[in-house]
Amino acid sequence: MKLDTRLTSSALTLALAAVVIPFTADWQLPLLNGVVVRWIENGQALWLLFGALFTAWYIRPLSRP
Repeated sequence: MKLDTRLTSSALTLALAAVVIPFTADWQLPLLNGVVVRWIENGQALWLLFGALFTAWYIRPLSRP
């Protein structure tokens, strides 16, 4: 089996993100008395809720005989 060793744009983007993201901890972001943190946490909570509802809908647990 021959492996495809071409560098795709998605692989390059992921590699760039893996290199850049650790350095974002040094950025001095204004937290605005916790407002930014609250927005991020609320966004994560909504995303988790969406994932749970989508999973429950996708597996259709009540439609099994």
